[in-house]
Amino acid sequence: MQRTTCTDIRIRSPADARVIFHAVLLNLLPMVTRRLDAEERALISPGSVYVWEERGPHGDLTGVGIERWTDGIRWGPSRVREGFLFYHEKQDHHFLYSDEAGLLNKPSSSNSSSRTILIKQTYTVFVETSRGQRKWHLIAYFNEESLPHLRTRCSVTSTRLSPGIQK
Repeated sequence: MQRTTCTDIRIRSPADARVIFHAVLLNLLPMVTRRLDAEERALISPGSVYVWEERGPHGDLTGVGIERWTDGIRWGPSRVREGFLFYHEKQDHHFLYSDEAGLLNKPSSSNSSSRTILIKQTYTVFVETSRGQRKWHLIAYFNEESLPHLRTRCSVTSTRLSPGIQK
């Protein structure tokens, strides 16, 4: 099972994201190397942070990187704010068909309606690695209720940034 890059973390600014990228570059924090499986997707929660490398044009030859991030969650359109893309989780609805009324929406009774909506925050950089320049992504999950409880620093992160990490 793959581990998250960080847990219980809040990414407040692009500088916070670059510190996480730097720690991954130094192998102080793990990078996600493949798409999450169903069990790993079920563990996504507020404060989960993942860093992954996008598969390059020669990724099929090297097998390195992920083509596209999938988390099994339905998201609304992206919104740009402070250099990040933010997505709000869509509420699931069960659709019932009635001969007389047509298609009716009924909120799902699953636990998705009993918990608060997740927000996905993404940030992308180009990183100079020993294999050349690579495109890395950071995905952080939170909800409004979790913000006061999440830490703002990962315990292993350094404050000195590598010059090889560029927006």
